[in-house]
Amino acid sequence: MTTGRRLRQVSATAVALALAAVSTGCAATSNSSSVNTCASPGVTANEVKLGLLYPDSGLLSNGLLDARSAVTARIGLANASGGIHGRRITLVPADDHSDPASNLSAARTLVENANVFGVVEESAVATGSAAYLSAQGVPVTGLAIEPVWAEQPNMFTDAFPFSGGAVTTFGLFGKQQGATRAFVVQDPSLATSRRVTASLAASFASQGIAIVGTADYSTNTYSPDAIARQIVTTRADAIIGGVSAASLAKILIAARGEGAQVRMTLGVNGYDQQLVHEYGGLVAGMSVVVGYAPFQSNSPALAAYRKAMAAYAPEIVEPDDESALASYVTADLFLRGLEAAGACPTRAGFIQALRQVTDYDGAGLIPGPVNLQKVAGGSQTCYFFVQVNRSGTDFEAIPRTAGPSDGQWCGTAIPAG
Repeated sequence: MTTGRRLRQVSATAVALALAAVSTGCAATSNSSSVNTCASPGVTANEVKLGLLYPDSGLLSNGLLDARSAVTARIGLANASGGIHGRRITLVPADDHSDPASNLSAARTLVENANVFGVVEESAVATGSAAYLSAQGVPVTGLAIEPVWAEQPNMFTDAFPFSGGAVTTFGLFGKQQGATRAFVVQDPSLATSRRVTASLAASFASQGIAIVGTADYSTNTYSPDAIARQIVTTRADAIIGGVSAASLAKILIAARGEGAQVRMTLGVNGYDQQLVHEYGGLVAGMSVVVGYAPFQSNSPALAAYRKAMAAYAPEIVEPDDESALASYVTADLFLRGLEAAGACPTRAGFIQALRQVTDYDGAGLIPGPVNLQKVAGGSQTCYFFVQVNRSGTDFEAIPRTAGPSDGQWCGTAIPAG
């Protein structure tokens, strides 16, 4: 999803499942009075060393500004509770400078010099080190921003949006919002955008909502006014698309200016206070798909997240940041893998054990639960939705009229063909 201060244009793909059977093993020390230690890199009797690979500098650094603090907070919470199987987690950060080549260099440093057990990767250039980390058998969790997350069996993520075919969820939301005729907008320069818009369109169509038009749009290339006129001509009452939040906002504003009767607008990014600060009431009613518990929902899981951030990442003044929460969850995912790997973790054992988890819930912060056994192509069917309120001052969570009390929306996969 796109980046401003926060991470945006985050379009993830499903993780491939292709593992051979592996086993864990322990090696006892020669001193019978000492605690047994595991024959694994980065693992001692009292510690597991974990690498953090992220852009502390370069073009991507602003979008992932709070990632390190969020990962630190989740690990701090774990250590305060006694660690994992009695071992304290030590974090070793490495800057990939927002560059694929530097990403590989930093990964090598973590594995070969720092001797880390595994890596939490909060980066949009993971392609740089993916093959290397896979060849080394290093377990990795992180933000699935690139297709490579679907190609390596050692890489795990909690979110697989728009990767495994269409689902009914978005259409169910559109139908509740009163949509009957949808106009689709996509960025022709991005394969991710085309995939997202195709998924949204199929979802809306599955609920009897007509797709009445499609248009290409990218900033500084296409005119929002021209698309607005098409929306009026087609009598569309809904606008959906995989373009940036700013682009969708400009199109919505232009369409309303042309007199279009837009009942709902749905984008896949833009859950950011910057959107309401910049456009205010002009984008009232604009909706966004959210892959994490909305900050306005005030769930017990969010309360626990905020408490951990305040205790272990006090430098973060405002923890209600989507990129921070996403990074917190990916750190939690690694800890879940360590728990599943048992008292004597090995890299191979970690990968095998985490791949067997079918009920991962991201400490209650994600819709789901997520089945980590799913092969690439498995569809994520549960999401949250937020909407700019009528005054244009904030977002509000939109619960399903008939659904779980936690506010998430769950649909079903749409059969291919």
